Amino acid sequence: MKSGFYAIFVTGEAGESIALLHLENGQVLGFDGTGGKWKGSYRMAQNTVSFLIEVTLLGGTNLTTTGATVDHDQKIEVNFECVVSELTNKDHLVNLPIGEVITRFRYLGPSSETQMA
Repeated sequence: MKSGFYAIFVTGEAGESIALLHLENGQVLGFDGTGGKWKGSYRMAQNTVSFLIEVTLLGGTNLTTTGATVDHDQKIEVNFECVVSELTNKDHLVNLPIGEVITRFRYLGPSSETQMA
């Protein structure tokens, strides 16, 4: 799996959203289109990558899972695992405490020019 920037396309029953994440040295940091913050970690084991991410949803956000509006800031935990070779450009069903979503990762590029050489 490459370190760098990833776009995460999220589709739920009530809509779609996008997040931009930076993955490097086991750490995940990013934000989504509604201003939500994504922070956590990932770990590689053989050919599998596992994510543990805390997503802070901002009050007033409409959930892609149900369409309901979040009335105050709240945090949800995202646990997700897949085969490394299937991470990008494939759909993944992710079960969240607020409902199911389909995610698709797309690698955007490295986080520094030294990785581009």
